[in-house]
Amino acid sequence: MAIFNNALVRSFFIFLSFFLMYPSYISSQELMIFDFETKRKSKLNSFADIDSSKSAPSEKAEIVIIDMYDKIAAFNSSRFDNFAVSAPSDKMNLLIDRVAVEFGIDADFIKAVIAVESGFDPKAVSKAGAAGLMQLMPDTALALGVGDVFDPEQNIRAGVKYLSLQLERFSSLELALAAYNAGPEAVIKYGGIPPYRETREYVKLVTSIYYAGKY
Repeated sequence: MAIFNNALVRSFFIFLSFFLMYPSYISSQELMIFDFETKRKSKLNSFADIDSSKSAPSEKAEIVIIDMYDKIAAFNSSRFDNFAVSAPSDKMNLLIDRVAVEFGIDADFIKAVIAVESGFDPKAVSKAGAAGLMQLMPDTALALGVGDVFDPEQNIRAGVKYLSLQLERFSSLELALAAYNAGPEAVIKYGGIPPYRETREYVKLVTSIYYAGKY
């Protein structure tokens, strides 16, 4: 009987301890869930702020968007972080001036584009494979009939031709630059400058150099 009573007392105290601790346990779980929800919504809101004209993402798409947002935050460093304005040689200046007259585009605008694209280095190659003074992608260079992408005249003429096509297509300096950097399809898709960090910084950098009269 004594053994039964002792067991009963122990069970009572165990039940009492669990009852007293249960609210704090629930509170900690609720706090954890709330914290996760706060971070999740913060990420979604930050992502949505890039293009507020788009509708809110569905619940099914949220995990994909969060994963995408994390990857963008981790890997979307800009190649313009340490940019410094450089100057073309006299020979290159003459070449750019000649091509500018040929296509009817301000030579200073072309120089601003080249400065940002390659820093006037005819042998420049990007991680994405763009090459030469105006950083032509292989497919673009091929379509524009470029035989040697590292030849300054061929590269500049093809780059300016492509740029002039974008100016004619979008009738906007900023949108033409965005199309040159990210592709015209991206500009059409977003109805303006795409929400890519590099493209936005590219447009801002080229136009600031051009409007400031650096050349």
